[in-house]
Parts: sequence; C-alpha cells; structure tokens
Amino acid sequence: MNKLIVAALLGSLLAAPVMAAQFYKWTDEKGATHYSESPPPATAKGATEIKVQTRTPSGSGSAVESLQKQRETTRKNLSEKTKAGATDAAATKVDKSEYAERCKQYRSNLEAMESHGRVSEMSSKGEKRFLTDEEKNKRMDETRRQIKAFCQ
Repeated sequence: MNKLIVAALLGSLLAAPVMAAQFYKWTDEKGATHYSESPPPATAKGATEIKVQTRTPSGSGSAVESLQKQRETTRKNLSEKTKAGATDAAATKVDKSEYAERCKQYRSNLEAMESHGRVSEMSSKGEKRFLTDEEKNKRMDETRRQIKAFCQ
C-alpha cells in the first residue's frame, strides 16, 4: 500500500515539469482555434502564450525523502552482500537445478547428433540447412565440453 502511495506521489512529481511547459493558443486562417506546446506559425492570428501554474502536492517532500532513504539502505545492503561474498541458498538451489537441466539437455543433444546421420538447423533466413560433417563434429565437441562443465 505504501509503495503505491509513494509511486503515485513520484508520478505526480515527475509530471509537474511537463505541466509547467509553455502552451500557446492561436486561431488559423479558417477560424479554428488551436492549442499547442510549439509556437504558432507566423500566419496565426491572435497568438497568445498560456501561463500554466502547477502546485507541488502536500507531503510529497517526505515521500521523496523516504524513497531516497530506502534506496540508500538497499544500496548499502547490496554492497555489504557483495563485499562479504554472501550467496543466497535459494539462488544456489536454482543454479543447481539449472545446471542439471542444462546437463540433461546437452546429453540429449549429443545423443541426437550421434544417432542421426545428418543434422540440420534453421538459417537466419528461416531456411533448413544441413550441417557439414566438419560443422557437426565441431558442434559435438562443443556439446561434450558443455557436458563436462554442467554435468560434474
């Protein structure tokens, strides 16, 4: 809830400079009235600059200060974790499961390349292209290196 309030206040603060822009009002040759942020053409009749007044919402200063304090605290916590070399247990579990998934995928790819005579891929133009024996052997070697890296 507090985050929503802070976001709304910050949004209104960011919109304030836009609201303080210069606006112009003029009438063209056909008698149509125009409003614009850009100055009117030289042929415009009755061109006037519209003064726009804006207000800063009450209490917005404390919201900005609060947000700045939160950012500083987050930066400090992040730098402390980085300096200490702390690792999150959940992130480690994700890494292990990701490694296991990649290992499984690489083994499946190697098995497919070894069992099939010709291997094909889609070219950048979306066309099916068969790999040469040399390309196939390079891919198989690369896949074996990946298996060694991810399947320890």
